[in-house]
Formats: sequence, structure tokens, C-alpha cells
Amino acid sequence: MQNKFFPSTIIQTIFYILIGFVIATPFAAPLLFFEKQISEVLPKDLPMYLIYVIVMIIIILLAHFINFRRHLNYNYNFKLNKLNLLPFMILIVFSFQLSLNLPFQKIYHSFINSNNSDLFYSWVYITSALMIVPFLEEILFRGIIFKGLLSTYSPNKTIIVSAIIFGFFHGQLSMIPGAIFFGLMFGYIYFKTNSLGLTILLHFAANLSGIIASFLNHKYGNPNFSTISDLYGNVSFLLMVVLLVVFSVCSYIIIKKININPR
Repeated sequence: MQNKFFPSTIIQTIFYILIGFVIATPFAAPLLFFEKQISEVLPKDLPMYLIYVIVMIIIILLAHFINFRRHLNYNYNFKLNKLNLLPFMILIVFSFQLSLNLPFQKIYHSFINSNNSDLFYSWVYITSALMIVPFLEEILFRGIIFKGLLSTYSPNKTIIVSAIIFGFFHGQLSMIPGAIFFGLMFGYIYFKTNSLGLTILLHFAANLSGIIASFLNHKYGNPNFSTISDLYGNVSFLLMVVLLVVFSVCSYIIIKKININPR
């Protein structure tokens, strides 16, 4: 019987992530327990992102160790495929973030009466979100988890399941729907192109557009959402309409043009 890449089932994937967190705890715990003291020396947010990096690396290495024992090796493909469609993919990411994801988050925080007016991100957050998070999360969710699930399930089921796991991995309720959407998009594109480099680039674009959307909201709108003009000022409604049209047209183009699968 041929060995399957681990994790190859939904249950395996859930336990794999949980066990990875458990193994990482002794390494990350000192940074968590002494976060306040460390923050007095290190830049803001750096301890939390060091914890994130430690946990992600250990989870990734755990899968490599298990598959190495099964005599299976990973071959990550970072080559960028389908570059002619890349502008449409990036437009989908940006239009979704500005027209759907940020409004949902604002409505959610307004509904639960959450104060969402903290002004802007630290340089550690921005650097990590753009340079570290896309690489590590794509290695884990597309390079490892997607590959393993695909050895058991159909492509459609693999895309859906891996997207849901990706969404709930982000933890915050306001972030889960958007993360699930991007999980679906990245999974679909990864299956069609076999390019981890492409999904890393799109993940970077997703995080960058999220930062831009938040900046525009703070600059021209109102972080505490009550009306549509609180999103991006007086042009909010027109901008939303344009972005939704762009999102729909580009999504149609991608689905029509990405049919050829080079696997």
C-alpha cells in the first residue's frame, strides 16, 4: 500500500495542528509569560510574532518529520505560473478586501459593540504580515495540508476543507469568513497551477490590501462603523459598486481562463 502524505484526512489535520501547538508550547511559553517585560525592550508586537514564527515552524517541521519517516519528501514549486492572469487575481484580492471583507469586519465589530478605533499597525505587524505570514502559511496550508488531503479526497472537497481549516486557524470571528474565501481562492489556484510561489504572492497581496483598506478607513472614513460612508468617506457607495463589478468580472475571467491544469 502506497504511503499517503500526512495529514491525509480531516481528523489527522485537526490533530496535527493541535499536536503542533502542544509541541511548540514549551518553546513559545517564555515569550508569552514575559511578554510585558520583553515588550519594554523589544519593539511593539515583536514577542507575539516571534511566538507565531516558532509555532508555525514547529508545525511545519512536524509534518516533514512524519513524512520523512514514511519515505516521502516535499517538493515545493515556487515557480510562478499563469502570470498572464496574475493582474486579474490581484484585482480579485484587492476588490474583495475593500468591498466585502473590511465592511463585514466593521459591521461585525459594530454589532458586538467592539471598540475598533485603535489607530494603525506597528512596523512589526506590517513587516510580518507582508513577508513572514504569507510564506509560512502557504507552506503549511497549501504545501502540506492541501497536498495531504488531496491524496484522500476529491479536489473540490480538498479545496473546501482546507479553506475552512485555514479560516478557523485565524481564530478571530471577524477574520474567519474572509480567510475562508482566500483559502478557497488560494486552494483553487494552487490546484490549477501547482505554484506555491503564486499563492504566496497572492497571500502577500491579500495582507497588503487589508492594510490599505484599514488605512483608507482611518484616513477617510470612521473606524466605528454606523453607515456606509464610514467606510471610505463620501465616495464609499460608488467605490463599493465599482469594486464589486471588478471582483465579479475578474472572477469570471479567472474561472474561464485557468482551465488548463499543468499538473
